[in-house]
Amino acid sequence: MRRPRIKSPGEGFYHVVSRISGRRFLMDDGEKDILLGMVRAAAAFSGVEVYTYALMDNHFHLLLRVPQREEVDDAELSRRVRALYGPERSGRLFAQWGQWLSAGDAVRVEEVRERLRARMYDLSQFIKTFKEAYTQDYNRRTGNTGTIWEGRFK
Repeated sequence: MRRPRIKSPGEGFYHVVSRISGRRFLMDDGEKDILLGMVRAAAAFSGVEVYTYALMDNHFHLLLRVPQREEVDDAELSRRVRALYGPERSGRLFAQWGQWLSAGDAVRVEEVRERLRARMYDLSQFIKTFKEAYTQDYNRRTGNTGTIWEGRFK
């Protein structure tokens, strides 16, 4: 049975490592640039600070600060969603929210906003966000299937 991650209550500093499965060497300089862009987008969304990083051909290291959780108002939430998803995908999301609001379904919009806020200031959610995004992008570009990461991050 998996044990829960040990995370500091409030602010925490972490050295995170994750390896590509089978110890394959999949990340050339171009792949590293793509991964780094996704790390930065996830950090802008989540509020995690990346102090430094080392992207290797088959694994990465990140030195992170996860700040104390803060309240995120709707304007800041919108800014962070745009940072994570980009203009096209966030535009579709905001349009969907507008349709729900016009239909009188403000509760549904608030539920989605709260799920997004719950992903912020959380180490596990931060790592999950960019590793999933990178895997999906890599698989789409290369025809690979399944995850490329070996187990959980350490």
